[in-house]
Amino acid sequence: MPTDEESFPNTVVYSHYRLERISRLLTTTIASTLPVVSMVVLFVVNNTLRRLGLVGFFTALFSLTLGLLTSGTPIEIFSATAA
Repeated sequence: MPTDEESFPNTVVYSHYRLERISRLLTTTIASTLPVVSMVVLFVVNNTLRRLGLVGFFTALFSLTLGLLTSGTPIEIFSATAA
């Protein structure tokens, strides 16, 4: 029986472990930089109404990122977002 490399000579095969590791690294980086970026943006914006809107936007973005890029349960995502 031919292997994948013999059947598809121009195909690159990636290990599941490597893809999972890259995914976790990307997820961790995004989730840890979003709160910092939001603080910098809130520092720069002077209008209170815009600040409140940006707080809601960044909170939703943080929650969405955790929901899409992690395997956390809804209660874990809610807890992380609330913290």
